[in-house]
Amino acid sequence: MPALSRAIAEAVVSVLNAATFDPALTAERGYVLPVQLENQTTLKAWVMAAEIESEAENHGDDRETHAVHIALVQRVANFAPATLDPLTDVAEAVRDHFRNLTLPGVDAMVTKRDVKLLYDPQRLRLKRTFLSLISLEITAVREVG
Repeated sequence: MPALSRAIAEAVVSVLNAATFDPALTAERGYVLPVQLENQTTLKAWVMAAEIESEAENHGDDRETHAVHIALVQRVANFAPATLDPLTDVAEAVRDHFRNLTLPGVDAMVTKRDVKLLYDPQRLRLKRTFLSLISLEITAVREVG
């Protein structure tokens, strides 16, 4: 069985790839954003496990809070609202999709969601690459041996 953080990130990828968003996106798990983001011509969701906080509950159990980041990335032709509005809308839709969601295949639930609609305005201006960041806080109970 993979580590819980990896299993949670994979579950987030599965949820994203099973959902229907407009514009459509594909999700992939990784540890860092690829260097050449400006080459991404279709909407891509990069899912990255970010942090784990543990708190001992009962004997043999830990309550863990996992932070997972979802970076939405796409190269854009211009900065017009007609171009960027659908991308910020899908960022909000992704955030909303995870509202109180129990993740498939892991005993974990999304408890907090946040979105930075335009995470990197300078990258947009200089490289024409839209980047939005959705942060999820996911709570899981894990047995400790």
